[in-house]
Amino acid sequence: MSAENEPITNDENIRGWSIVSESEHEAFGDEGDFARRHLLTPSMLELIGPPAGRRILDAGAGNGYLSRILARTGAEVTALEPAESGYRYIAAREESNPLGISCVQQDLSTMRQYSDVFDIVVANMVLLDIPDFEAAIANCLNALKPAGSFIFSIEHPFTDTADRSGLPFKVGDYFSERAMPRQVAHNFHRTIETYVDALAERGAVIERIREPRLPADVAERHPERAWAHWLPAFIIFKARKVLTEDGASRRV
Repeated sequence: MSAENEPITNDENIRGWSIVSESEHEAFGDEGDFARRHLLTPSMLELIGPPAGRRILDAGAGNGYLSRILARTGAEVTALEPAESGYRYIAAREESNPLGISCVQQDLSTMRQYSDVFDIVVANMVLLDIPDFEAAIANCLNALKPAGSFIFSIEHPFTDTADRSGLPFKVGDYFSERAMPRQVAHNFHRTIETYVDALAERGAVIERIREPRLPADVAERHPERAWAHWLPAFIIFKARKVLTEDGASRRV
């Protein structure tokens, strides 16, 4: 853990996520937790569109659940995960039940090996864990083919500071960007403006934004989660890699 007031480093956060055990990855399953099943995954898949035949980088794949969903529907998937335990779990699953997923252990903020390779890059609940998120965004955009799509999700900055243990809850300071300790590592609270500017400064154009809403029937069955029917828990961005006037990819 960093000393007080010292910035959290990429390596430190990756070591924190590496503490997650194989049994925890197994328990997370092939559909993910409640939020992924009911909020994130449906919206991510909508924005991705038909995955069959497309080259997709799952950037920060966690236990690889989204990689496996995409691979089962015909995508050519590369699962990139920096944390040791997550990478080992993805590789072991691929070895025992091959789906054609390429497994790579790499810090997204230092990824340099891909240029104009993928049709789609997805970063599902990843950028909020990366101190050097601007380098990660640049690397994701560089990895895309011309006019490729970068789709990423984060906790909604309006509600990510809230203590959701009880209802009603109070939302914290939105505008102060800061590291927030979590169970094994840190998340980073940033404004929507910060993410939009990071994309725009690297020549990406935002095409869609989604703020997934918990369906009413699910909220009724899970009253402890019902707030997500009324307030946004997550926000998802879909950005397009911009071309230069001569049709080449813009370097970022």
